[in-house]
Amino acid sequence: MSYERFTAKIGRTPFDISITRGTVTEVRKWDTTHVTTSGGGYIQKNQMLHALPTYVHYHNVSNEQIWFRTESGQDTDITLTNCDFRCRAGHQISVVKGSATHNKNEYVLLAFNHTMGTSVIPRGGVATAASKSFGRSGKIICPMAGIALVMYYNDLIFSKGISLDEWALGAVAASFAATVAFYFGVYGPVKWLRTTLRKRALRKYLEKELGPYLSCLPSVEKKLKERAGFTSAPLAPAR
Repeated sequence: MSYERFTAKIGRTPFDISITRGTVTEVRKWDTTHVTTSGGGYIQKNQMLHALPTYVHYHNVSNEQIWFRTESGQDTDITLTNCDFRCRAGHQISVVKGSATHNKNEYVLLAFNHTMGTSVIPRGGVATAASKSFGRSGKIICPMAGIALVMYYNDLIFSKGISLDEWALGAVAASFAATVAFYFGVYGPVKWLRTTLRKRALRKYLEKELGPYLSCLPSVEKKLKERAGFTSAPLAPAR
Protein backbone atom coordinates (compact mmCIF):
# COMPACT_ATOMS: atom_id res chain seq x y z
CA MET A 1 0.00 0.00 0.00
CA SER A 2 2.88 2.38 0.72
CA TYR A 3 4.63 3.41 -2.43
CA GLU A 4 7.77 4.42 -0.55
CA ARG A 5 9.46 3.13 2.59
CA PHE A 6 12.87 3.97 4.00
CA THR A 7 14.83 4.31 7.24
CA ALA A 8 15.88 7.73 8.52
CA LYS A 9 18.34 8.07 11.37
CA ILE A 10 17.24 10.93 13.59
CA GLY A 11 19.74 11.49 16.35
CA ARG A 12 20.87 8.05 17.44
CA THR A 13 17.60 6.25 16.78
CA PRO A 14 16.64 4.96 13.31
CA PHE A 15 13.02 5.48 12.31
CA ASP A 16 11.08 3.46 9.76
CA ILE A 17 9.26 5.96 7.54
CA SER A 18 6.51 5.10 5.06
CA ILE A 19 4.76 7.44 2.63
CA THR A 20 1.33 6.61 1.23
CA ARG A 21 -0.31 8.71 -1.48
CA GLY A 22 -3.82 8.75 -2.78
CA THR A 23 -7.04 10.59 -3.55
CA VAL A 24 -9.46 11.61 -0.79
CA THR A 25 -12.85 9.90 -1.10
CA GLU A 26 -14.59 10.88 2.15
CA VAL A 27 -14.01 13.14 5.16
CA ARG A 28 -15.80 12.78 8.51
CA LYS A 29 -15.49 15.28 11.36
CA TRP A 30 -16.84 15.15 14.89
CA ASP A 31 -16.09 16.61 18.32
CA THR A 32 -15.66 14.79 21.60
CA THR A 33 -16.05 16.46 24.99
CA HIS A 34 -14.17 15.09 28.01
CA VAL A 35 -15.51 16.10 31.42
CA THR A 36 -13.42 15.85 34.61
CA THR A 37 -14.08 17.03 38.14
CA SER A 38 -11.80 18.11 40.95
CA GLY A 39 -12.27 19.20 44.53
CA GLY A 40 -15.36 18.32 46.50
CA GLY A 41 -15.67 16.56 49.79
CA TYR A 42 -16.14 17.87 53.33
CA ILE A 43 -13.96 19.26 56.08
CA GLN A 44 -14.75 19.52 59.76
CA LYS A 45 -14.21 22.88 61.38
CA ASN A 46 -15.54 24.00 64.77
CA GLN A 47 -17.49 20.75 65.06
CA MET A 48 -19.29 21.50 61.82
CA LEU A 49 -19.00 19.98 58.36
CA HIS A 50 -18.26 22.35 55.52
CA ALA A 51 -18.64 21.31 51.89
CA LEU A 52 -15.72 22.02 49.61
CA PRO A 53 -16.41 23.42 46.12
CA THR A 54 -16.44 21.05 43.17
CA TYR A 55 -14.89 22.21 39.90
CA VAL A 56 -15.96 20.83 36.53
CA HIS A 57 -13.47 20.95 33.65
CA TYR A 58 -14.40 20.56 29.98
CA HIS A 59 -11.95 19.57 27.27
CA ASN A 60 -13.06 19.51 23.65
CA VAL A 61 -11.28 17.27 21.14
CA SER A 62 -11.85 17.62 17.39
CA ASN A 63 -11.48 14.46 15.32
CA GLU A 64 -11.12 14.10 11.59
CA GLN A 65 -11.29 10.77 9.74
CA ILE A 66 -10.00 10.87 6.18
CA TRP A 67 -10.64 8.05 3.74
CA PHE A 68 -8.48 7.99 0.63
CA ARG A 69 -7.74 5.61 -2.22
CA THR A 70 -4.08 4.79 -2.79
CA GLU A 71 -2.29 4.50 -6.12
CA SER A 72 -2.71 0.74 -5.97
CA GLY A 73 -6.51 1.09 -5.64
CA GLN A 74 -6.81 0.20 -1.94
CA ASP A 75 -9.00 2.20 0.43
CA THR A 76 -7.50 3.21 3.76
CA ASP A 77 -8.08 5.89 6.36
CA ILE A 78 -6.33 7.98 8.99
CA THR A 79 -7.72 9.78 12.03
CA LEU A 80 -6.29 13.14 13.06
CA THR A 81 -6.94 14.71 16.46
CA ASN A 82 -6.93 18.48 17.00
CA CYS A 83 -5.48 19.08 13.53
CA ASP A 84 -6.90 21.59 11.10
CA PHE A 85 -6.17 19.55 7.99
CA ARG A 86 -8.46 21.01 5.37
CA CYS A 87 -9.28 18.61 2.58
CA ARG A 88 -12.26 17.26 0.69
CA ALA A 89 -13.09 14.52 -1.77
CA GLY A 90 -10.88 14.62 -4.84
CA HIS A 91 -7.85 16.19 -3.20
CA GLN A 92 -4.46 14.52 -3.61
CA ILE A 93 -2.75 13.82 -0.28
CA SER A 94 0.33 12.09 1.10
CA VAL A 95 0.43 10.51 4.55
CA VAL A 96 3.74 9.95 6.34
CA LYS A 97 3.82 7.33 9.07
CA GLY A 98 6.76 6.25 11.16
CA SER A 99 8.08 4.75 14.35
CA ALA A 100 11.32 3.60 15.90
CA THR A 101 12.72 0.47 14.29
CA HIS A 102 12.07 -1.71 17.36
CA ASN A 103 8.45 -0.51 17.65
CA LYS A 104 5.88 -2.41 15.58
CA ASN A 105 3.23 0.35 15.68
CA GLU A 106 3.15 3.19 13.17
CA TYR A 107 2.02 6.72 13.96
CA VAL A 108 0.89 9.50 11.63
CA LEU A 109 3.71 12.05 11.51
CA LEU A 110 2.73 14.25 8.58
CA ALA A 111 -0.27 14.78 6.30
CA PHE A 112 0.35 16.74 3.11
CA ASN A 113 -2.36 18.09 0.81
CA HIS A 114 -0.92 18.43 -2.70
CA THR A 115 -4.04 20.12 -4.04
CA MET A 116 -4.05 22.88 -1.43
CA GLY A 117 -0.30 22.96 -0.82
CA THR A 118 -0.80 22.66 2.96
CA SER A 119 0.35 20.19 5.58
CA VAL A 120 -0.09 19.37 9.26
CA ILE A 121 2.15 17.61 11.78
CA PRO A 122 0.04 15.93 14.47
CA ARG A 123 1.47 16.55 17.93
CA GLY A 124 0.19 13.27 19.26
CA GLY A 125 1.86 11.17 16.58
CA VAL A 126 5.23 12.90 16.90
CA ALA A 127 5.16 12.80 20.71
CA THR A 128 4.21 9.11 20.81
CA ALA A 129 6.76 8.10 18.19
CA ALA A 130 9.51 9.98 20.04
CA SER A 131 8.63 8.68 23.51
CA LYS A 132 8.24 5.05 22.40
CA SER A 133 11.86 4.94 21.27
CA PHE A 134 13.15 4.81 24.87
CA GLY A 135 11.25 1.83 26.24
CA ARG A 136 14.01 -0.74 26.66
CA SER A 137 16.71 1.16 28.53
CA GLY A 138 14.58 1.81 31.62
CA LYS A 139 13.71 -1.87 31.98
CA ILE A 140 17.42 -2.70 32.07
CA ILE A 141 19.00 0.23 33.92
CA CYS A 142 16.58 0.50 36.85
CA PRO A 143 16.87 -3.16 38.00
CA MET A 144 20.65 -2.93 37.57
CA ALA A 145 20.69 -0.01 39.99
CA GLY A 146 18.73 -2.08 42.50
CA ILE A 147 21.10 -5.04 42.14
CA ALA A 148 24.11 -2.77 42.60
CA LEU A 149 22.68 -1.38 45.84
CA VAL A 150 21.93 -4.90 47.11
CA MET A 151 25.55 -5.89 46.48
CA TYR A 152 26.75 -2.80 48.32
CA TYR A 153 24.28 -3.52 51.13
CA ASN A 154 25.61 -7.07 51.30
CA ASP A 155 29.19 -5.95 51.81
CA LEU A 156 28.20 -3.29 54.30
CA ILE A 157 25.69 -5.16 56.50
CA PHE A 158 26.48 -8.83 56.19
CA SER A 159 29.94 -8.31 57.67
CA LYS A 160 28.33 -7.12 60.93
CA GLY A 161 26.85 -10.51 61.69
CA ILE A 162 23.19 -9.77 61.00
CA SER A 163 20.90 -12.78 60.57
CA LEU A 164 19.87 -13.99 57.15
CA ASP A 165 16.20 -13.02 57.61
CA GLU A 166 17.05 -9.47 58.55
CA TRP A 167 19.50 -9.28 55.66
CA ALA A 168 16.90 -10.53 53.15
CA LEU A 169 14.28 -8.03 54.34
CA GLY A 170 16.77 -5.17 54.19
CA ALA A 171 18.01 -6.25 50.76
CA VAL A 172 14.49 -6.26 49.30
CA ALA A 173 13.73 -2.84 50.79
CA ALA A 174 17.04 -1.43 49.55
CA SER A 175 16.49 -2.82 46.06
CA PHE A 176 12.99 -1.36 45.83
CA ALA A 177 14.15 2.02 47.17
CA ALA A 178 17.06 2.13 44.74
CA THR A 179 14.88 1.27 41.77
CA VAL A 180 12.27 3.91 42.63
CA ALA A 181 14.86 6.58 43.45
CA PHE A 182 16.82 5.93 40.28
CA TYR A 183 13.72 5.93 38.08
CA PHE A 184 12.27 9.20 39.40
CA GLY A 185 15.56 10.91 40.21
CA VAL A 186 17.74 9.98 37.23
CA TYR A 187 16.05 7.96 34.53
CA GLY A 188 12.76 9.90 34.48
CA PRO A 189 14.30 13.38 33.98
CA VAL A 190 16.84 12.05 31.47
CA LYS A 191 14.10 10.30 29.51
CA TRP A 192 11.97 13.47 29.51
CA LEU A 193 14.91 15.56 28.25
CA ARG A 194 15.84 13.07 25.55
CA THR A 195 12.22 12.73 24.44
CA THR A 196 11.87 16.51 24.20
CA LEU A 197 15.01 16.79 22.11
CA ARG A 198 13.88 13.88 19.95
CA LYS A 199 10.49 15.51 19.31
CA ARG A 200 12.19 18.72 18.21
CA ALA A 201 14.56 16.83 15.92
CA LEU A 202 11.69 14.81 14.44
CA ARG A 203 9.57 17.90 13.81
CA LYS A 204 12.54 19.64 12.21
CA TYR A 205 13.13 16.65 9.96
CA LEU A 206 9.48 16.62 8.89
CA GLU A 207 9.34 20.37 8.28
CA LYS A 208 12.72 20.91 6.64
CA GLU A 209 13.21 17.68 4.68
CA LEU A 210 10.06 15.65 4.13
CA GLY A 211 7.75 18.64 3.63
CA PRO A 212 9.74 20.18 0.75
CA TYR A 213 10.34 16.70 -0.68
CA LEU A 214 6.60 15.98 -0.85
CA SER A 215 5.83 19.37 -2.36
CA CYS A 216 8.11 18.57 -5.32
CA LEU A 217 6.51 15.22 -6.14
CA PRO A 218 4.15 14.98 -9.15
CA SER A 219 0.48 14.58 -8.38
CA VAL A 220 -1.25 11.23 -8.52
CA GLU A 221 -3.52 12.50 -11.28
CA LYS A 222 -0.52 13.40 -13.43
CA LYS A 223 1.06 9.97 -12.93
CA LEU A 224 -2.20 8.23 -13.85
CA LYS A 225 -2.47 10.27 -17.03
CA GLU A 226 1.11 9.42 -17.95
CA ARG A 227 0.38 5.72 -17.46
CA ALA A 228 -2.67 6.05 -19.73
CA GLY A 229 -0.56 7.56 -22.52
CA PHE A 230 -1.28 11.24 -21.98
CA THR A 231 1.45 13.82 -21.53
CA SER A 232 1.45 17.25 -19.94
CA ALA A 233 4.16 18.57 -22.27
CA PRO A 234 3.01 21.36 -24.64
CA LEU A 235 2.41 20.42 -28.25
CA ALA A 236 4.97 21.52 -30.83
CA PRO A 237 3.74 24.33 -33.08
CA ALA A 238 2.49 23.22 -36.48
CA ARG A 239 4.66 24.07 -39.47
